[in-house]
Amino acid sequence: MDGVSEFQAQFETECQRRGIHLFVLPPHSPKLNGHVDRAHRTHTEEFYEAEDFPLDVAGLNQALREWEHTYNTIRPH
Repeated sequence: MDGVSEFQAQFETECQRRGIHLFVLPPHSPKLNGHVDRAHRTHTEEFYEAEDFPLDVAGLNQALREWEHTYNTIRPH
């Protein structure tokens, strides 16, 4: 994780409860998380800003599952 999150304390607590070890990236290290940042940008530009998705949780989850399938199996990388 990049160490910047408004939910960091709760996230770290839950990870510790589940036995998940976290590695915090050092500041100013874009080479270590560039792929993640690029994926976030793609999701923002091609899903959140481009699609009309339902505003209820169940409908949004279904739309996200469909987008995930498209992103992982159909969309060229």
